Amino acid sequence: MEKSTEKDIIELKKLIKETDKNLVNKIKEIGSAVKEKLNSGDYSEGFTFSIKNNLETPEKGFAIGCDGTQLRSNFNTTGDAGLFRCIKYILENPCPGQGGWCIGGWNNSEYGLFQFDATYIIMNEQEAMEAGRKEKQQGIFNLGTFDYISLNANDNTDVLDAQKETPVSEAVIRKVTNEVIEQLRKKRMI
Repeated sequence: MEKSTEKDIIELKKLIKETDKNLVNKIKEIGSAVKEKLNSGDYSEGFTFSIKNNLETPEKGFAIGCDGTQLRSNFNTTGDAGLFRCIKYILENPCPGQGGWCIGGWNNSEYGLFQFDATYIIMNEQEAMEAGRKEKQQGIFNLGTFDYISLNANDNTDVLDAQKETPVSEAVIRKVTNEVIEQLRKKRMI
């Protein structure tokens, strides 16, 4: 996660003003819990936390990122404002998957940013692949095996070992996470 910029802070304040107070409180509650969980462990390669199961990491099923919360859709989901937007999206939209909504985070190497995503879980691989294509995803993630499944028709390898992808260093993730948490504390959001 990137350190919040002045622009990010202005965006966050605008989002809060435009959002119902009860929803803002729920978003802050979930956001604080996400930040606390991120601070308590090593999530340098990303994470998927279930909203309905106390932010536990699902152990099975296939994670599909929601197109509505992607950077390419001009939906900035980085920094504090990004986390706010992502949780707001989850709370305002019905979940298309039987495994429920999750908040996901990963290092988007295409943009060079740590990004949050609204993510949902589908248990059947074929259905998950169809959903991933519908959501315009490059791939989906098997939570049971930690395998990335490419949806790119030009990619002749269906399953890539997630361990082979270039991880963000643990030290960088911890540093950035701590910076974001400190800024949220200063803003009295956590």
